[in-house]
Amino acid sequence: MKKKYIVPTLVVAMLVLFPAISWYYLKTGLKWRREAMGELSDYGSISGVQIPMNGSRDIDLQELEGELLIFYKVNCADATGESATMDKIRNQFKKRPDVRIFAIGDCLEVIDEGSGKEKVLRKIDCKTEPGACAEIERSIFRKAEDRNVAFIDGNQHIRNYYHSNQSAENKRLVEHMAMMLPDERRKYGKENQEE
Repeated sequence: MKKKYIVPTLVVAMLVLFPAISWYYLKTGLKWRREAMGELSDYGSISGVQIPMNGSRDIDLQELEGELLIFYKVNCADATGESATMDKIRNQFKKRPDVRIFAIGDCLEVIDEGSGKEKVLRKIDCKTEPGACAEIERSIFRKAEDRNVAFIDGNQHIRNYYHSNQSAENKRLVEHMAMMLPDERRKYGKENQEE
């Protein structure tokens, strides 16, 4: 008698229960994504901004179009803690050629830039590059209030500002970056179709 109920129970589970559970998680994920995307604003474009550098070629942000940019003002009072936070973000995205992180401040000695292909972080020392720091402050952090991290999307729009000393905001920055990164499968799929 019991064997008679096993097959119908499995069929009901496969046709009703499993799709219902899947639908629930899909709706929850879509709701989370909408909320996260809703947090991203447009604080203005940085298209055409050039950051003057004394010791090397100026940074033309137009050349970095299509890449996600993070501008990180390092708090000298907690430079070691800031370095650890920046290392986590850099290590998470170090294999992505379309992510660039700029560390800005007077106390960048403790910041590790990385090396080779994984060098996604560039330091801009305000002691030696005051013009660059002034331009970054004027063009990128003009609406940041008291936040010290700016997130810029691939279309060169400032999307949000974050507090680097708050772990919840650092987590949200990484989530926002992950949502804005192009899907490698689609990117490579288009290249393969053109060949």
